Amino acid sequence: MMTIEHLCGLGFVRDTNNSSLNLDAPAFPMKKGDEVFFHYNAHSNSTLLSEYGFVIPRKPRPTEDDEPQEGGEVNIDDVMATAFDGEENVWRKEILETTGYWGDWTLHSSPPPAHPSYRVVAALRLLHASRNEANQWEKMIFGGRDIVNEANETSMRATVRSICQQIVDRASRKLAESSTGQWVSYDGDLDAITCYALECVRVLWLEEQEVATAVIESIDRDEEF
Repeated sequence: MMTIEHLCGLGFVRDTNNSSLNLDAPAFPMKKGDEVFFHYNAHSNSTLLSEYGFVIPRKPRPTEDDEPQEGGEVNIDDVMATAFDGEENVWRKEILETTGYWGDWTLHSSPPPAHPSYRVVAALRLLHASRNEANQWEKMIFGGRDIVNEANETSMRATVRSICQQIVDRASRKLAESSTGQWVSYDGDLDAITCYALECVRVLWLEEQEVATAVIESIDRDEEF
């Protein structure tokens, strides 16, 4: 099987039968020695680390008035799932699973304002909806209404803020823990590799801290998501 793809104007033919790869002439002038880059497409740092073994360093915000670095994304499945613990939430979880809104919950620093994903918003609106309001919630996810009701919206935003604060607190603890311990030694090849991995993990914790803080700030400014 042959497939044709294009990368930054550079066409290539890949033979999936024997894994061969043949580069074609690029659509723009190149000369011997020019560097060719591979584009990983848009991925979160957690995906880049798990799939490719590296992360994109985060740039600290000069002041709170500055927008956070673009591209910040944090998966909050673990914290969100605990919000639905308990027998009283079994029916809510079933609805979320049936409608495809269970899991894949994320926070984002861009585009501004920093915000939770719609999946987070939808799930937490259901968390604060009664059984009698479930039909209103379903109308909302299918575009029949903007929100469940004003009281529900207030509760949803308060819960987003609480979850973000949990994430900020956890990230702060993990960053403090990662600054101590025998793994910070650079003696030997193994320690060097360990320290590189640790620094990548620290970037993930910093990203969680920064993005969750930015979402809290958006909520405190009463930004619309």
